[in-house]
Amino acid sequence: MIEIRRRSSGEVVLRFDAVSLQGLSAPNTDFSGTDLSGLDLSGADLRNCNFNDCDCRETNFSKATLQNAVFNRAHLQQAVCDGADMSDTCLFGATATGLTARKANFRYAKFNQSDLSGARLPGSDLSFATLHGNFHGVELRGANLYGVDLASADLSEADLRDANMANANLQGAKLAGSRLEGSTGVYGQKFGTSGPFKLKEKKRRPWWKVWAKTA
Repeated sequence: MIEIRRRSSGEVVLRFDAVSLQGLSAPNTDFSGTDLSGLDLSGADLRNCNFNDCDCRETNFSKATLQNAVFNRAHLQQAVCDGADMSDTCLFGATATGLTARKANFRYAKFNQSDLSGARLPGSDLSFATLHGNFHGVELRGANLYGVDLASADLSEADLRDANMANANLQGAKLAGSRLEGSTGVYGQKFGTSGPFKLKEKKRRPWWKVWAKTA
């Protein structure tokens, strides 16, 4: 028997007649305000669930289905979401410092006023997501950031190597100290490997020399 309790009062709001929550099927469940810290919810079906104001610190969501879930004001410090489907999720005012989500699906997810500083999301798909908040030192190496909205986001010291940022909105984003080697820029340009902001470009003759005769 596993009991899920309210953070504020300790009241038991959910009971699961199981010895483990791995592979749990509980779509559309209201977990708001509960303490899920340290639980193993890997492989669980948690689509459309309400995790508002939850304590999910160090919770294992690896390979879980969290599509369309809400994590407003949730605590996700050191949580693990490797391979999880978090497409269309909403995180408003969430704290997810040190979150690990390798090769996870965040397509169309919305992070607003959230803190993901130091999070590790290498190889994840964040295409068309909204990432507004603190992403200082985040690892997004090899991530798909196609069409992502990063307006005014803090990406300083971020690892963006080999990431795809084509058609992304980086207006006002802070990129000081970030690494961009091998990444694809907003307009499809490729950043070189000899420096974080040096582009690989073929040498071209000035337009006015195109028709000049060579000696």
